[in-house]
Amino acid sequence: MARGKGEGSISYDAKKGLHRVRVELPPIWDEAEGKWKRRHRYASSKDKKKAMQKLVKIQREVERGNLSSKTITVDKWVEHWLKDIAPQKINPNSIKSYRSALNKHVAERYKGKKLQELTPQRIRSLTAEIAERKSPGTARNLHSYLSKCLSDAVGDGYLLEHPMQHLTIPKRGKTVEKALTVEQAVELLKWLGKQMDEKTKHAHLAPLWIAFLLTGARKGELLGLEPDRVGSHLDVTWQLQRLNAEDVAAASKDYEYRHAGVKNFYLVRPKSKSGWRSYPLVEPLASIIKSLAADTPKGALVFRTPEGEPWDGDKITDLWYEMLVDSEIEMSATPTKERVNVHGARHTVADLLDLLGIPESVIMDILGHSTRHMSRSYRTRQSPAVKDAMESVSRLLQTGHAPQSAQLSSQLQ
Repeated sequence: MARGKGEGSISYDAKKGLHRVRVELPPIWDEAEGKWKRRHRYASSKDKKKAMQKLVKIQREVERGNLSSKTITVDKWVEHWLKDIAPQKINPNSIKSYRSALNKHVAERYKGKKLQELTPQRIRSLTAEIAERKSPGTARNLHSYLSKCLSDAVGDGYLLEHPMQHLTIPKRGKTVEKALTVEQAVELLKWLGKQMDEKTKHAHLAPLWIAFLLTGARKGELLGLEPDRVGSHLDVTWQLQRLNAEDVAAASKDYEYRHAGVKNFYLVRPKSKSGWRSYPLVEPLASIIKSLAADTPKGALVFRTPEGEPWDGDKITDLWYEMLVDSEIEMSATPTKERVNVHGARHTVADLLDLLGIPESVIMDILGHSTRHMSRSYRTRQSPAVKDAMESVSRLLQTGHAPQSAQLSSQLQ
């Protein structure tokens, strides 16, 4: 009697001494040939009992809906995806995070296991464990990275359906990044001005710290500032990043970048259009940055090391903490959640703008946020409202007062 779909068959290859099993899968329509194509899953073993066990295993997979006729191990697929597929979809800076997370938490853990064995239950348990052992944010990122990785496995025929399509993305963790208080920001701006006047060891980087406090720009945006993008406005449509040259070479053709001329430093576009913006330059920042830009050698960046090279972002973070200790804003330069990091300067500006009663839409423009949620948790349109907001922040940090804000006055008294 003929066997039905999924029932399978077993035969013996006397020449090779193998028991071969075959399970017929539902046919698929071949667009190129214009006809239905038969498909099968195969396995073999010299031991008949083991061959039968493999047959039963395939039958159970088919019953669960895994009808793919292709097989590959988890680690081999992750390796292939990161090397040949991801670079065309993910920018070189982000792919470092994908590579680290997927290799450590997926490829190593499930090495040698078939991709089809990466079931929804296993993935749910994995992200729950990561959320508990690491952080909710790490689990959330891994969920996103793995989902994109497996989407292409479906497209390439290794999986019939996406095992994560019905899984809920892990919840965000409740993290509050520390920002400077109004009083701290005022005192720090005064202290930085004094360092410049007295030409202390902090004088070289004081303009950068002042720019962070008065603009709320991202670290890479200011570190990648070129002199020809300094005028009545501060153009931050490029960011400085340190990238792997091989990742840059493998990136998609629409990935915009320019080599910064030194080592593995590159100027790249912000990840979203909302990040393409410019700041109205207001005093005292206008005079400081225009003077720096005028003295910048051709091909160099406005903010550069004493040797004239681009600043490494990690080094800038270390120097930021050292500066906060010397200014007595912080008591220790050891990075912890209790310390105000460089990115915390963006939160400081966001807090000041909110304190001044600036409309949320204007805050979004200044910080380059694409959603209101991002502005609350922490482009410019070159409009009078944006300029007024920037001038208000500058005036507040120079004097400690903003007469137009009764709320602010009461908090400063």
